[in-house]
Amino acid sequence: MSHRSWVVAEALYERCNEEAKRSGIFFLDEKREHAVERIHSAVAGIAQAIEAELPLELRRKGEARFRIDWKEGEKVMGSWEGDPRNLTFDLRELFEQHGQLHGELPAQAGEMLAKVLVRDLFGDNASLPGFRRARESTKMTIWLEWLLPTVMAQLLHVQGRQALAGG
Repeated sequence: MSHRSWVVAEALYERCNEEAKRSGIFFLDEKREHAVERIHSAVAGIAQAIEAELPLELRRKGEARFRIDWKEGEKVMGSWEGDPRNLTFDLRELFEQHGQLHGELPAQAGEMLAKVLVRDLFGDNASLPGFRRARESTKMTIWLEWLLPTVMAQLLHVQGRQALAGG
């Protein structure tokens, strides 16, 4: 899973660069490896922010699903299935904020990442670290099954990269 999240970050980097060139705007001007690491951290931070809102009763149950709906006006809203609080999140905003916070991305790069990530989620079966896309997802509604705490997934990723590096 940790290897897959790195591959997702690499793909997001490439798509963000392509989109920036098409739009004639700035994305990131740094070595590819560093930029991918920042995107990886941003996506992990996004997953952690979503997971942080998982109600305790669903966490204790050990399984939960996060629903993402594409609304009119290109709004993308997310919520935990069975959440007694009925909290709903504007995911574009959450993606931008946490991209900037966890990936230390400039505002324009955070906006670009959010745009591309939303498009990927609804376009080609992308997911987030610590989640698996459910089969019943549709063009307008994505169901992400919670797998394990994202912090644990991140720790496994770091340990795996250290082992590959011989450290």
